[in-house]
Amino acid sequence: MKKTFLKTILLLAAAILAAAFLLSSCAVGNSHKGAPPGEMPSDSYSDSFYDGEEYPLPGTEPKGGEKSADGQSAGMENKEDYSSKLIKEITISGETKNFDEAKDSIAAAVGNCGGYVESSNVQAARYNSFSGGRRLTMTIRVPSERLSEFSDAVSGNINVYSSQEKLSDVTSSYYDMKARMETLITKRDALTRMLEQAKDLSEILTIQDRLYETIADIEAYETALRGIDSKVTYSTIHLTLDEVKEYTPGKEESFGKRFSDAFVNGWKGFGAAMQDFAVWLVGAMPALLLLFVIFVVPLFIILGCLKSRRRKRAKAAGAAKAEQQGG
Repeated sequence: MKKTFLKTILLLAAAILAAAFLLSSCAVGNSHKGAPPGEMPSDSYSDSFYDGEEYPLPGTEPKGGEKSADGQSAGMENKEDYSSKLIKEITISGETKNFDEAKDSIAAAVGNCGGYVESSNVQAARYNSFSGGRRLTMTIRVPSERLSEFSDAVSGNINVYSSQEKLSDVTSSYYDMKARMETLITKRDALTRMLEQAKDLSEILTIQDRLYETIADIEAYETALRGIDSKVTYSTIHLTLDEVKEYTPGKEESFGKRFSDAFVNGWKGFGAAMQDFAVWLVGAMPALLLLFVIFVVPLFIILGCLKSRRRKRAKAAGAAKAEQQGG
């Protein structure tokens, strides 16, 4: 009798403990569902929808130099994909005596090298300046592997007096952005699956917000990576070409040669200035004649009237004085 009573008490206690454990589990699950969207715990979806091993949690992007499970660096599928990203820019300043021919030769060189002209501008001749001539400014893109070929072609057709090259290594930043973008893609896929399985409205809205933000970040990284790839694949040339009568000396000359050149160039400059002045005078002649008619002619008329009035006054004063003396 006592054994039966003891067994009954033990079974009743076990049932009470099991019911208490079940109720506590349900309370924990309902506390997550009842939380407002702005206060949703960061790991509220991790147990049901998010496999932390297969899909890393959002915000845990791999850092540069970390290794993945297969021993490769984060953000790189294999070592062959890891190539240097070098951006080349060249600034060329040149001059020519045959402007049209030089311009056509540059356009031909761009086409032969498989490049294209990004922008081009021709400034008209400046007759009121000593230098005069036209100026061509161009921004050119050519394949990086044919940059030397293009530079040689340009140098053979114009007198290049200045050339500068800038090389930027963006390898590290490129692959860092690529790794972050790949992590965001993984996050996007996980959020998409979470959205498909979510049933509560607050959960759906929260997941949608995070998904849209992730997609926007991915698109921003894709745009930046495409921009870098374009600059790496096609080098940029900033070219300025001036039309001149005499080329700029390209080497050091003796004092006597520099003195004679300065003397000759001085007279040439004086002659060019006189020519420019004559051209300006002819162009300004109608305006000068109009100003003469408006201001100078009336001034002479006024001065003539004043002079005539002074003469009359002097003559009248002389007559009056003569009458006083005669009386």
